[in-house]
Amino acid sequence: MRILKSEIVVEIAGALRHEPPKMSTGSTEPRAIFDLANECLGLGLSPQLTKPELARGIVEAAGYPWNADYESRGGTVTLPGLVAVRDAVRLFVGSGPSPKVDEDSTKVDHRPIPQYVPPHPGASSKAVSRRMTNARRRDTAPEVALRREIHALGFRYRVAYPIPGQRRRTVDLAFTRCRVAVFVDGCFWHGCPEHGTNPQQNSEWWLQKFRANRTRDLDTNRILDELGWTVVRVWEHEDPKVAAALVGASIDAARLRLAHD
Repeated sequence: MRILKSEIVVEIAGALRHEPPKMSTGSTEPRAIFDLANECLGLGLSPQLTKPELARGIVEAAGYPWNADYESRGGTVTLPGLVAVRDAVRLFVGSGPSPKVDEDSTKVDHRPIPQYVPPHPGASSKAVSRRMTNARRRDTAPEVALRREIHALGFRYRVAYPIPGQRRRTVDLAFTRCRVAVFVDGCFWHGCPEHGTNPQQNSEWWLQKFRANRTRDLDTNRILDELGWTVVRVWEHEDPKVAAALVGASIDAARLRLAHD
């Protein structure tokens, strides 16, 4: 029995809990399916990429290899390539097998697998919707308080510093000369063990959201560590003076390390 590209597209969309995009005439797969997977999985792949490049990014992000026969010379993704994308999406959403590891390979990929978060089912009330919409993503009161204390210690920093190679990720406070990255994690959004809560409304969605946030944090730590940065994370509830002292100690240690390199 012959498998059609349109059937695989429907399966990918179904795994993402979305309606499948419209298929054009012929066997060309719609670009919209790759854009949808990129958005739903939070991979942050550039929208400027071609269809094969997007497909490759999705497949490799899941830990699967990208084979030469997954794309054609005409700039399309072949049926085996589309199946590989489907398997990658299924892995992200928890319904697919883990990628096979080459037993002869000495390389181990420690990247946390991004967690799938379905579309938000909608706020439980207009008041909640307004509160979430107006929630600050930067320049929060805890961030500003920490900046003030760090500045008083004589340190200078950059705010919302872009992480190299990560279009949608930034460092809250970056000390670029000694490569120290500081994050002020919100208790609600990052799952504080002391003050983290799980809303009663849409609780399953929030559990997935918090899990994805923590996985993203781990992946950000890994990326910065591989780039030679020291990562410092403090909770928003921590005393800013104590947190500033921790940051200062980390900066001194990083400077000492760099001086001996």
